[in-house]
Amino acid sequence: MDTTASEYIRHRLERYETSIDHTRAGLQDPSGTGKLSASAPYAEQCAIPVLLDSLSGNPDEQAALRQDFARITKKLEVLARESGSNYRACLFEDVKRFAHAYHASACHASIGNLRNGAATDPCRRRLINLLLSELAEDHEVSGIEALLTMIDDNLQRSVTVPGKDATGSHAAGHRAYAAVTEPEHSTPHKDSGQIGIK
Repeated sequence: MDTTASEYIRHRLERYETSIDHTRAGLQDPSGTGKLSASAPYAEQCAIPVLLDSLSGNPDEQAALRQDFARITKKLEVLARESGSNYRACLFEDVKRFAHAYHASACHASIGNLRNGAATDPCRRRLINLLLSELAEDHEVSGIEALLTMIDDNLQRSVTVPGKDATGSHAAGHRAYAAVTEPEHSTPHKDSGQIGIK
């Protein structure tokens, strides 16, 4: 196994566990310095499986890293279970903000003729999916899911088509933009917690 890669994953595992400890401490003492990011442990978690899957080499070391990841993830599950509805409400607020940031990045990618991953950030999307999976059992997430589906559909329909230059001659090609439009009401509905999509 690449020593540099394995050391980096150990570093990321340490960050993952530390984020859980800091989040727990912040929940127990909200008056402490710094602003609590409820989703910080999930942000650390979502990148690690990709790193683990990319490893090759010593199978015993791979197994040890995966076991450590599983151990830390159980700590996060305990935190989420013991911290109650207020913590989960904070997670829900975070995922709504992340979804709108993802939407803005998708608009940038479409208008700038960028590859989807160049601006939409696969890590952010994995984090959104992870939080939606975590929250689906006790929060209404269908509005966010609809927004994500709209974004993905629009990105897939963005294509390069023939166009004309100022003289009326055919140019090399122009970008045709599918409508990736901002919802008229970006604040959640009070009755359902859904992101408004018009």
